[in-house]
Amino acid sequence: AGLVKERLVDDLSDLIIWRVSTLPRIAVSLVGVITALIWVYLASPWALTLALGGVVLTVLPSLAVKKWAEEAYEDTTDIESAINSEYFQARENLDLIRTEKLQAYIEQRVRALDRTHLRAGTKSEATGAAESSLNNLVQAAALYGSLLLALWLVGTNRLALSGAVGLVIVLKTFFTLASSTATNLTAFWVVRRKRRRLRTLECAFSSYGATTNHSSAALDLQDVTVRREGAVMAHVNALHLARGKTMLIAGQNGAGKSLLLRAVIGLDERTGRVASAYSSNDLRMG
Repeated sequence: AGLVKERLVDDLSDLIIWRVSTLPRIAVSLVGVITALIWVYLASPWALTLALGGVVLTVLPSLAVKKWAEEAYEDTTDIESAINSEYFQARENLDLIRTEKLQAYIEQRVRALDRTHLRAGTKSEATGAAESSLNNLVQAAALYGSLLLALWLVGTNRLALSGAVGLVIVLKTFFTLASSTATNLTAFWVVRRKRRRLRTLECAFSSYGATTNHSSAALDLQDVTVRREGAVMAHVNALHLARGKTMLIAGQNGAGKSLLLRAVIGLDERTGRVASAYSSNDLRMG
């Protein structure tokens, strides 16, 4: 439960950061990129060629590596959570049931997860190093490429010295903004995975008491049929429980007591009318 809660908080935080902070930064960066391209085009078509070609040759590979690095980090985090869960279950199970088969199974599972985690960690470290090296390469290529172009334009009298200095500054700013935009865009893949996890959780809870109607009684069932995988498991013609009253449901093991309660609160498939004076969120098993 602690691991699920921690992951849920992280996913919600990253989703909020994406909407509130990352998206506005991408919008501002794109405005800066377009403005810089217009200025570069007015200065020299050759500079525009360098800007567009440089983006294709540097920023796009950088974007691919960053995406790879982010996915590796996410995979590593998922595996770490699984390992923590396995270790926890292993400790609990071995304390309760000490059999050689169970010990061997759990040890095998933990060793397999350790190997997977080692591979994912190696991939994560490799992608992190590649991302850092590629960032340095992009910045160096942008700077030296801009300087060489400016010197060539000045040497061939295509541009004044003052204009060449401004061109170098604008090109360097352009490549920095393009690289920053690519970095922010990589968060899209991470957020998409987190949003998918949150939607899965939302779907799991969306049916929780979804068909519970309002009533003055604590619980009012009318012609309720409980099904599991299409098969009828229980049926209640009518049941009325006034507020402040209690009711004992008795039966042999497997008679369907828990299944009936699960169906009442919406955790199992059912038909019929279920009404309560309490909200759906207050109906739970205990």
